[in-house]
Amino acid sequence: MKLKKMLEKLVKLLDSEKRECKKTIKSLREVLKSLKQKEQKLRLELDQITDEQAKQTLQDQLNVIAAQRAKGKDRLLELRAQSQDKG
Repeated sequence: MKLKKMLEKLVKLLDSEKRECKKTIKSLREVLKSLKQKEQKLRLELDQITDEQAKQTLQDQLNVIAAQRAKGKDRLLELRAQSQDKG
């Protein structure tokens, strides 16, 4: 295989990795956005509920969503750093 063909294959491989990374970033941003909306909705519900047991259940759900968002944000930052290193 000639050098030119090898370089072309390498460029295609790197481009596909970059595209895949961008696709993952876009998908993760959409998930984070939906989690944020869900968190806002649950916070509104939490303010309106008077039953302590129901409040605790909602608070537990909010804690889970907050943890998921934090983990997602960390992963998003990692992916962005990887994307800039490659590109």
